Amino acid sequence: MPQIRYIMNELKAKGMDIDTDVLTVEEAAAQITAYLRSGGKE
Repeated sequence: MPQIRYIMNELKAKGMDIDTDVLTVEEAAAQITAYLRSGGKE
């Protein structure tokens, strides 16, 4: 499992509604950016 998935799973566990099925840092950044731009309500 790519290490970035561990980070994404931790963020999801802390309440961020993000997709944890990412393989790259770029994909993770896109998910986090979209979440933040939505005001945390995605």
